[in-house]
Amino acid sequence: MGASIWSGTTTISASNKYIEEFVATAGQVLFTLTTFSYTLGPFAVQVFINGLLQSENDFTQTSSTKITLDNPSTAGDVVTVSAIII
Repeated sequence: MGASIWSGTTTISASNKYIEEFVATAGQVLFTLTTFSYTLGPFAVQVFINGLLQSENDFTQTSSTKITLDNPSTAGDVVTVSAIII
């Protein structure tokens, strides 16, 4: 059995956690997920830039497969999008 994450009264299997990583080009703001989609909503996804968690105010959930950053990326930035889908 895979690892699990305890969240309040719900146990979530690690197999429900999805992660997609991108290496940004200079000025890139739009990132399109190709390995999973999610339901839009507050805290539906987490976005990291070079390992630093971004505030919900720093990006827009453009669709169930697209994230738009408020500020352009620098070439080589590693942008990671993760979600736990129940």
